Amino acid sequence: MMHGCGGMWEGDYPGNGATREIERWGRELAAQGYVALAIDSYEARRPTTMTYVQYQNQCALGNPVRVQPYTTRVADIGAALDYLIDIYDVNTDGGVGLLGWSQGAEAVLVAMAKTPRTSNIPHATDPPYAAGVAFYPGCGAALGYDFNIGGGYWRPANPMRLHMGDADGTVSFTDARPAPATRKTITAPRPAAPTS
Repeated sequence: MMHGCGGMWEGDYPGNGATREIERWGRELAAQGYVALAIDSYEARRPTTMTYVQYQNQCALGNPVRVQPYTTRVADIGAALDYLIDIYDVNTDGGVGLLGWSQGAEAVLVAMAKTPRTSNIPHATDPPYAAGVAFYPGCGAALGYDFNIGGGYWRPANPMRLHMGDADGTVSFTDARPAPATRKTITAPRPAAPTS
């Protein structure tokens, strides 16, 4: 489970007794028999000059301090999978799913991609994730994909579900995101048909 740019606890922290959406989702998934792992992409990278609350609010930070969703946070997903395999002996044949919100959803989309961000040639093997769920991803940023390369595109390697809410209590501007996401999907160049 990948949190959004507001951080793991959205402006609060467990020391105050915070119970946020990501924790509720984790408890619900665990109750249904799934192993649920929430990944905090920020705290281990926090500079000593910043407080926990300051650094968790990545929405307000610029580069170079900000953790990059299209590279660093995607690598966090891979590291989490390695952790689950090594520590809990999770079998990837049974299916590992990804779940993300906002900026975390962007990382999920990149991790689920059929091609690298800088190429129109599919990966040699599909990502090891059986499915992904993305809540209001910031698709308008093109996920860091270079659509200017010949035939560059984003396409999921495995089933994906995108949720864009028009009455979302977490993010007030989600109604503006489906249009750019749809426009990118429709206008992104498609790869040439394979030749035999």
